[in-house]
Amino acid sequence: MKPIRAIVLEDEPAGRANLRKLLADEGDIQLCAECESPFELDRVVEELSPDLLFLDVQLPGRDGITAALAVPAETRPVTILVTA
Repeated sequence: MKPIRAIVLEDEPAGRANLRKLLADEGDIQLCAECESPFELDRVVEELSPDLLFLDVQLPGRDGITAALAVPAETRPVTILVTA
């Protein structure tokens, strides 16, 4: 079975590390990128075509919801909101 390709958008290093650790135990999820800025999201989605996005709600400069909605609906991955 093809793994679920995921990206993480989280501005805090500890948050990214925690998500990375949790995802490492999931054999069917492949973490293909980590972003710390919401302004990276559309480029990373376009380049990698992930299936799943773990998205921090509170980000500097642009909230996570706005960042996700900036990605065209036809390429926007399934999104799971995360927050501290």
